[in-house]
Amino acid sequence: METRPLDSARDWAFFDADERPSAEDAVTIRPLTEPAARAVWARLISGDASERHPMLLGPDRWLRPATCAAPNWVDVWNAPRTEPDPITAFLTELLQWPPSMPILFFWMRERVVSVPWAVFLRTWRLFLFDDEAPFFLSLEAPQVVTFYPRGRLGLCARPGHRPPGL
Repeated sequence: METRPLDSARDWAFFDADERPSAEDAVTIRPLTEPAARAVWARLISGDASERHPMLLGPDRWLRPATCAAPNWVDVWNAPRTEPDPITAFLTELLQWPPSMPILFFWMRERVVSVPWAVFLRTWRLFLFDDEAPFFLSLEAPQVVTFYPRGRLGLCARPGHRPPGL
């Protein structure tokens, strides 16, 4: 998958004056080029040209996660920062992925970012400037997590996916 470095014009959420990733984390947040993002979306999510956004996916698509019993991410996003962060703690316990595992975060067909799991856990708020059901997955694991409007989290598994080694 072809990626590019963060760009302040296209990736403005990662350049916010109040909250931005460390320089060390920023170099690991790699947006996919638009052709690469389109190809990944077509292969993993939908090849239908009209389904370019999670909210436009048909009712028969597999990406319809059930809501899970999780902290409300909007409430945590808006609250003063605490340690441990309730969303980070929940996702860490739920998924138990290796820190270096790459994940793909999807806003829509043309907007996908590759980021190591540990970096996402530290910087998840920066990915949620759009709350219209963005989601993430790893090519190495079956789980998919969706951030729904109003703070619900959804969890599902990609159909027919088996983690490496099984």
